Amino acid sequence: MSDREITIIGSGPAGLTAAIFLGKNGIPVTLIEKDHFPRDKICGDCLGGYALSVMSQIGDSFLEDFIAFGKKIECRGVHLFGPQHQQVSIPAVNLVKNRIHEVALSRRKDFDEFLLNEAKRYPSIRFMNGIKITRIDHNPSGLILT
Repeated sequence: MSDREITIIGSGPAGLTAAIFLGKNGIPVTLIEKDHFPRDKICGDCLGGYALSVMSQIGDSFLEDFIAFGKKIECRGVHLFGPQHQQVSIPAVNLVKNRIHEVALSRRKDFDEFLLNEAKRYPSIRFMNGIKITRIDHNPSGLILT
């Protein structure tokens, strides 16, 4: 399947982000996904300050691309409600690089597609979808994925 030293299994936000960091540095990586894009997943769809700060670490152009991404809602805060209708409000007053509030909402399907499109910008990333890994064997020269 691949003779590359780095293979990432799963192209959710973590796998795609890891591939993007590697691709940005010209490191060859194979990214394997069992499903076909676009695919929807159950998720809270909230991207907090940590996720946005990781995007800014990838690079200013990456963060700018997300700021321009039309399939997100920038949030000014979060409201949590308890069983007796108690409310706790947490304002999102901090800005990431003074450009975007620390909370944004994007459907998981849309956010994954955004990340995948960013990953495809790097020629050192090989994306393979529709492949389910059923077995991993160890041998002296490395791993064999079946």
